[in-house]
Amino acid sequence: MDTLELRFPPSSRYVRVAAQMAANLGKVICRNIEESARDPNFIATLELVVSEVCTNAVKHGAQFRKDAEIVMLIMVDEQAMTITVKDC
Repeated sequence: MDTLELRFPPSSRYVRVAAQMAANLGKVICRNIEESARDPNFIATLELVVSEVCTNAVKHGAQFRKDAEIVMLIMVDEQAMTITVKDC
């Protein structure tokens, strides 16, 4: 399993970067899926979900802690792509 990690300060300006990173990786991963099996809205949905989760981490988890950061892990293997977001 390959793992990518993105760490960023709890600021909404970095949320878009995290969401686009996940969406772009999703596009690469989905290239191997047959067209008929692909959900045409998958990439947009993935980007929206990651944006919402990262926004929640910024607003409710780490916003008022000076030393805080948001950590997004994207784990990819041949079967799945798993994304974890946490505030530290």
